[in-house]
Amino acid sequence: MKIVSEQTPGSVVIIIQGDIDATTSVQVDAELNQIYQQPLKNLWVDCCEVRYISSAGVGVFISHLQKLERNKINLTLYGLKPKLKSVFTVLGLDHFLSFQPALGDLSSSTVPE
Repeated sequence: MKIVSEQTPGSVVIIIQGDIDATTSVQVDAELNQIYQQPLKNLWVDCCEVRYISSAGVGVFISHLQKLERNKINLTLYGLKPKLKSVFTVLGLDHFLSFQPALGDLSSSTVPE
């Protein structure tokens, strides 16, 4: 797995390539923990190249929801393949996370209520 972070004004984009499983979810968690040191409003996670996500991978995103909310940071996952998005939907996480088809949809991002 490969993770790259890019900064834009007020936002961070985390690009993930590969599988998010029990082993690699630790790397995703570490990357997410770094964003709290920066003043930002939006966190975008590029999932275009994510092929698989395990329960541990989903758990990483769940574990950050409260901290993101406390810091008033909007989290949006984009580029999820339909099979991966259905994992979040089946778990009911589509009510807590925002999904977009592509990064180009920055202006239409909404935060779930």
